[in-house]
Amino acid sequence: MVMYSRSILNKAGQCRKRQCGKRQCGKICQISIHKIVVDLTPVSAEVNNTVWLWDSSQERARRYVNELEADFTLVMLMDYVDESYVLLKRLMCWELQDVLYITKNNRSYSFKDYVPSEKETAMLRRWKAVDYLLHDTFNKSLWRKIAAQGPDFFEEVQHFKEVNSRVNMYCAKLKKGGSNLTVEASRWNSQFEVDAEFCRVLKSV
Repeated sequence: MVMYSRSILNKAGQCRKRQCGKRQCGKICQISIHKIVVDLTPVSAEVNNTVWLWDSSQERARRYVNELEADFTLVMLMDYVDESYVLLKRLMCWELQDVLYITKNNRSYSFKDYVPSEKETAMLRRWKAVDYLLHDTFNKSLWRKIAAQGPDFFEEVQHFKEVNSRVNMYCAKLKKGGSNLTVEASRWNSQFEVDAEFCRVLKSV
């Protein structure tokens, strides 16, 4: 299982005006050419330092992504984190409480919502052809798996969001000696209790 976000494509390619090699690149600069790919592979000079330009290495890039797709049964996307968790729950036959999470490291920064221009997007797609291919491949794969789950999938996603929000608020406001939170039984979960220990474990993940 792997989880990553499309936003990293933009974030990895954005920065304040600085030198990229010997030329000025404005907001787009080479922080890491294939940031997602590097995360999924042992650090190698070939992956980290080579610009896999789409027009010169399509076959190699597709072969690499196909190998990754064969290795991972499920790749979760941060863009669709709740859908990913519900799908994981179903595939693993887990309980709802097994996939609850607490949002961490969620903060604002100047370029978080920056939308690249068409020129910048084209440049990023050329520089990060493998990352874009990787994201597009697993995005399609995720939605194919979701489509096979049946019409009640999104009802469960909505239920999961509501329960996860309740648990997050409870854990954030929990005081020593406070009462437990009871999550009632539903079509998708049996009744369970959330206590201080549950919150402690959830926060440590």
